[in-house]
Amino acid sequence: MLYVLLSSLIAGLQNGVLLRTVLDPISGDLADTRTRYLGSRPVKLFRIRMQGNQAVLAMSSRSWLSYYHQNRFHLTPLSYESLEFASGFSSEQCPEGIVAISTNTLRILALEKLGAVFNQVSFPLEYTPRKFAIHTDSAHLIVIETEHNAYTEETKQQRRQQMADEMQEAAGAEEAAVARELAEAFMSEEPNEAVFGAPRAGPGLWASMLRLMAPTTGETFEVHRFEQNLAALW
Repeated sequence: MLYVLLSSLIAGLQNGVLLRTVLDPISGDLADTRTRYLGSRPVKLFRIRMQGNQAVLAMSSRSWLSYYHQNRFHLTPLSYESLEFASGFSSEQCPEGIVAISTNTLRILALEKLGAVFNQVSFPLEYTPRKFAIHTDSAHLIVIETEHNAYTEETKQQRRQQMADEMQEAAGAEEAAVARELAEAFMSEEPNEAVFGAPRAGPGLWASMLRLMAPTTGETFEVHRFEQNLAALW
């Protein structure tokens, strides 16, 4: 399967390799041939349009988008399920989309921000990452996380316990039982800081930690927390 993309001739091979050769528009000569292994299945090519220009969607065990952006050729993997067939798609809601088949379902895709990294994975951290180093023996990451205007986990628990004690002390004799139940419920509830945000500690207060994690899966193996107001930066 062959396609011409601007000055490049793109071919998908049965062994899962994509071949790209620069085509001279005047003489027709082929030069600067490059190959890229896309996956374990034969490569199928589908012509689409991105931002008014021609692009080619290459499908193997993974899907790749080949296109020119700012006079540079890009071949970018798509972070999506394996696709089998595709075609350009245009509608009022999606001017430049892709209609594709994945297993037994029909998918409509839209790609944005050409030139950016399509294939990326984010791993949430507790504090702002300041610096990291690679552990040479295990290839794991040692990450320094430090946050200003933040409490450590130990300080958060101490403040929650203080607030629960104050709730019970402020209650009268008749409300002691109710206040005790409210304090216990308050202590047992885990606040969702990802949704509501972490409590602000005030200027000059720091929280910091070291994390040992796998860069490919994001799994955390060990965490060392520093005391309140100790800030590790590098």
